[in-house]
Amino acid sequence: MSPVANLPNHNDKLREREARVASLRGAEARTLGRRFWIVAGALGLLVFLVALVASFISVANANARVERLQAHGIPVVVTVGKCVGNLSGSGSNVSGYQCHGSYRVGSTRYHEPIGFKTTFSPPGSTVRGLADPSHHNAVALASAIEKSASAPSSYLAPIVLSLVFLALLFVLLRAIRRTSRNDVDAEGAAH
Repeated sequence: MSPVANLPNHNDKLREREARVASLRGAEARTLGRRFWIVAGALGLLVFLVALVASFISVANANARVERLQAHGIPVVVTVGKCVGNLSGSGSNVSGYQCHGSYRVGSTRYHEPIGFKTTFSPPGSTVRGLADPSHHNAVALASAIEKSASAPSSYLAPIVLSLVFLALLFVLLRAIRRTSRNDVDAEGAAH
C-alpha cells in the first residue's frame, strides 16, 4: 500500500467533524459553511468600498469649498443670532460653539450656521463672513478661510483606509481561492 493511500481525504475529515458536533434536544446544530462567510465578507467589503469612496469625495469637496471661498467668496457681514456650546466628550466642559447668524446676499436674507466659527460671540455682534458663491445659504468665517488651505494631508485617512481595504480584499481572495481548490480536491476524491 502506498503512503498516499494512508492519508485521510477531505470527506473523511468532514465526517469526523460532523460526528463531533453534539446536539442538544431537537435538531442537530449546523455550522455555517465557508461560502456563507465568503459572501458575508464580500458584502462587508462592498460596504467598506462605498464608505471609502464617500470619504474621498467628502475630502475633495471640502478642499474645493475652501478654494472656492478663497477665490470667489462673497464678502458679507454676519450678525450673530445665538451661539450654543458644544460639550466635550466627557460632557464636563464646553469644547467649542456652534453659532448661527443672519446675512444678506443681494436682496435675499439668510439665517444659517456660521462655518468654522468655534468661539463665543454675544447675540447682535457682527463678524466678517464669506458666502459660498455656489450656495449662498452657506457662510464661513472670513478669518478662518483666509488662514485655511486645501491640504493634501486631508487625504491621509482615506489613503490608510484604502490600504486596509486592499489587505482585506487580499485575504478574501485567498479564502476564495482556497475554497475553490478544496472543492476541486473534494470532486477529485469523489470520482
